[in-house]
Amino acid sequence: MAAMAMATLEKLLEVESSAKEALVNNPNGVNAIVRMVFRVSDHEGSESAVSLLMIVCYDSLRAREEAIGAGVLTQLLLLLQSQCNGRTKTKARMLLKLLRSKWAEDSKHV
Repeated sequence: MAAMAMATLEKLLEVESSAKEALVNNPNGVNAIVRMVFRVSDHEGSESAVSLLMIVCYDSLRAREEAIGAGVLTQLLLLLQSQCNGRTKTKARMLLKLLRSKWAEDSKHV
C-alpha cells in the first residue's frame, strides 16, 4: 500500500507544480518521504521515494536542507548496499550528487 501511495505521489508531482510547494511547505512532508526511502517493504516503493526526493530537491534548497537534516544520506547509503535493482541505485546516486551541491555550499560558509 505504501509503495502505491509513493508512486501516486510521484505522478502527481510530475504534473502539478503546486504539489511540490505543498509538499515542501508541509512541516513533515520531506521528512516523511525520507523515512520511506529504505523502510518501504518492496523496492518499487524505495525507487518512488528516491524519485520523489529528486523531483522536490531539484528546485528547492529548502527541501535539500530538510532531506539532509532528516537523514536521507544514511538512507541512501543503506539503499545502495541493499539488493534493490540497478535503476533504483542509479537514482540514489543521482540524488546523492544533487545533495552534494548543498554540502559544497555549506563547506564554503564554514
